[in-house]
Amino acid sequence: MAVLTEPMLEHMVDIGVAATGDETVQLPGIRLVDHLGSILFVAASQNNGYGYYGRDSIGLGRQLLGAGGRCLDLCCSTGCQTAVLAATAESVVSVEIDASLAPLFELNMCLNGVRSRVEPRWSDVREVEFDEPFDVVAVNAPMMPTFGVFDLPWLVDGGVDGAGLLKGILGRVPLAANGRLMATSMIPGNAAELQIDWLRGLAADGAGR
Repeated sequence: MAVLTEPMLEHMVDIGVAATGDETVQLPGIRLVDHLGSILFVAASQNNGYGYYGRDSIGLGRQLLGAGGRCLDLCCSTGCQTAVLAATAESVVSVEIDASLAPLFELNMCLNGVRSRVEPRWSDVREVEFDEPFDVVAVNAPMMPTFGVFDLPWLVDGGVDGAGLLKGILGRVPLAANGRLMATSMIPGNAAELQIDWLRGLAADGAGR
């Protein structure tokens, strides 16, 4: 693959995400994808933990194309949405609790030529402080809300109360005037009866501020 130049391959071996031997290259646990125009290393298919990337990632990314101003990517993982935002935005703050993803995140930002516009923060999204409002906020938190539903093995568990995780994030993020918050989530229910009264209430509280 042309993108894997010798210097890049050496770097990937050094950071532990690639292995070589007998004229072969192994990328255990990761794959290279074209995410809406950005070339990115993400988790291998069916890997729902480290570096997760799925259809929800693609759907959220489509909503972020052409974003401008000051942006925020929460639960950024290896940076697929950060790369989309940074392609057109003035700046992007990216927050992720799993610091083991930092080497792949840095590689992805450099690979797409957007590192200078990105500020990564390896911290809990429920604790990091934000000093200025954002024009666009992207959120793809692990399986939120769960409402105590744990029999969905193909998704990452957002905790005992995934809804609490989402509330804890959204309640702290400052939006600029006419700012947009784009989130993807798993909500139990059906088209006739979704369990989203709490989300409607949160939106109403935000509109009143």
